[in-house]
Amino acid sequence: MKTDPQIVVILASTGPVSDHIDHIKTQCPYSMVVGVISMVAYL
Repeated sequence: MKTDPQIVVILASTGPVSDHIDHIKTQCPYSMVVGVISMVAYL
């Protein structure tokens, strides 16, 4: 069975009692770092 990765992330973040916005706030710094590194590596 193939699942969409976005659905998995949403379900993983809504499973615990934590707020979805808290999950986004904690993941933002990591995604920004990976994004910057990817852009630099692409150049």
